[in-house]
Amino acid sequence: MSVEHEPIGGGVARRTVLATAAAVPAAALVMQSPAHAAAPNLTITLEPLEGGSARFLKLAPSTALGSETAKLIFRLTITNNGPATVTVTGITFTFPGSGVANKVMQGVKELFSSQDNTIAPGATKNWSNGKTTVNNVSVDNAVYLGVPAPAQIRALVTCSGFADAAQSSALSLTAYVCPKAGGYPMPFAVSDMRVGEVMAARGEHWANGGSGGTQIYAHDVGVKGWDQVAGAWSDLLPGTDGTANEHFRIWNKPVRAVAAGVVVERFDGMPDNTVIGQLPNPTPNPVDGNHLWIQHGTELVRYTHMRNGTIPASLTPGTAVTQGQILGRAGNSGNSSAPHIHLEVRREGTWALRPWAQGSAWMVAQSSNTPFNPDSSAWLSAGGRGIPNTTMLIWPAATKPTWYPPGKKEITIYGVRLADYQTVFNRVTAVGYRPVWFDGYEVGGATFVNAIFRPTGGLGWIARHGMSLADLNAELSKYRTEGIQPVNLASYMNGSTVQYALCGVYQAGPDWQAYGGKTGATHQSLFNTYTGQGYASLNISIVSPGNSPQFSGLYVKQNIGGFVAASWLTAADYQQQWNDNYEAGRYLFYLSACQHNGAPMFSAIFASSPGGSGGTVGRHHLDLEGIQANLISWTDQGLVTRCIAGYDRSGVANFAVGWRNA
Repeated sequence: MSVEHEPIGGGVARRTVLATAAAVPAAALVMQSPAHAAAPNLTITLEPLEGGSARFLKLAPSTALGSETAKLIFRLTITNNGPATVTVTGITFTFPGSGVANKVMQGVKELFSSQDNTIAPGATKNWSNGKTTVNNVSVDNAVYLGVPAPAQIRALVTCSGFADAAQSSALSLTAYVCPKAGGYPMPFAVSDMRVGEVMAARGEHWANGGSGGTQIYAHDVGVKGWDQVAGAWSDLLPGTDGTANEHFRIWNKPVRAVAAGVVVERFDGMPDNTVIGQLPNPTPNPVDGNHLWIQHGTELVRYTHMRNGTIPASLTPGTAVTQGQILGRAGNSGNSSAPHIHLEVRREGTWALRPWAQGSAWMVAQSSNTPFNPDSSAWLSAGGRGIPNTTMLIWPAATKPTWYPPGKKEITIYGVRLADYQTVFNRVTAVGYRPVWFDGYEVGGATFVNAIFRPTGGLGWIARHGMSLADLNAELSKYRTEGIQPVNLASYMNGSTVQYALCGVYQAGPDWQAYGGKTGATHQSLFNTYTGQGYASLNISIVSPGNSPQFSGLYVKQNIGGFVAASWLTAADYQQQWNDNYEAGRYLFYLSACQHNGAPMFSAIFASSPGGSGGTVGRHHLDLEGIQANLISWTDQGLVTRCIAGYDRSGVANFAVGWRNA
């Protein structure tokens, strides 16, 4: 997880406080010292304060089996009403009427601004029971109690030369409730996540935010993904080393409004930091980098470190926003060492700290969900509670986590064992996708599957795999009888047996022809017949049982422009066909591969009007790491996967893939 550091004089980490807190009515909060001056004459107020009650943040447990915790973080505002300067030497929280022990704060001086714990007559200073490091000494005064928490809290302030402590009123102590019903969602959509990605954050912020404690309830939020090649969680994309912004999973993700609101402050135009792992020098101004303050009801939320130039020009102060509206893109601007987003909440009018109450999300401790398992019973609904003080994986949706994020243009899977494919198929289709591509291949005597799924678009669909040739012919007859339009036909080897897969949609479409398991001569004859009748060749799937090539074809009467089908190619032949057709304005839209005499052979179709726009990006001889990195790279740029074929190359699974604009 990336962090941000904001040093000021004396080495204390903090953020600039945007406004001085407005005075809180003293009647409910203040107990002044008696006339004999045994205690200093101080006025002591606490924040967060709502409805006359001091508010704690109820933390969710780290797993569904854990217990809730009350997190007590307060900003004290201390005013010296006496005639002489006082020196604060101690601060204690007590819990009247309960059996909870007093909480004596450590490093009191260090948590005042500039480590100056003196207060002049008539002056006011802030102090907060947060976290800081001064002169290599760490101070962490956050208070954690069991739930239910004590009913009351009182702050005691002792000063040098006084026998007794000044006391605040005994305040009612109650749980904070976010003004947005249910709490704030993460400012990202689940559809913005790649497969295996989740948000990641921990409740404990690294810094106090100065004496005002503005960052104690803040969060540095990133994105982690399960790297199936490395078998580990990482905030980096596969195949990258973290030396560039583009290597981070969160980079350039849309940052979205967490509620309806109004823009209060906007800044854009600061370049993103390009040196990763260290803070810019000198410290940028503003430290937030490209950012927005947006007022959501009675609270203001700070969205920071956004990518340069991505905050829409229309988002000027006074502009209304809607929940989910894109505010900009995640970046690395300002006083930040790596791409992330910093979130914090303040109170309208006072700019006093408020907790981040997490809503519309499911969470689990990373340590309890390795590897990624959305079916684990350890996941729990955030339910408007705080993020626990451990690294939490956060599924940014009100619905339970799923293996595949809904709402994406496509889901492409690769390298799945045939025995596991039905499970994967069920998981993908359960969240609103249908299959449009199936590819089977063998490596080391085992059969694997690649597949492409797209949103159903409201269409009924059908798919089968593991069929014999007789099954395939019966299925094709069913398609004709029931008016099903075939989408993809594939043949593949399962041991020594040829099997078939077919998928289609319940939708009227152009006339079609299809066959499976033909010799080269028969296939060529059928190809000539159907193309001569105006059919376009959509699939020519190849297998070679016993090193005897077989061909399966799907033809549809639709215009795909001029096309070339080259159905028995070596890797070198395939590259040459790619080069020749690309130069002629024909683009790859179909690909199949098989093993023949120990080497991969390819079947490819190129067309001048294959659907979509622009050219096609193609790669072959990709290993598992290569396909993982390329798939992310090209789909992140808006392309969709048009075809994917796996094959055995010297005992290692390799892949050939084509991508194109939708």
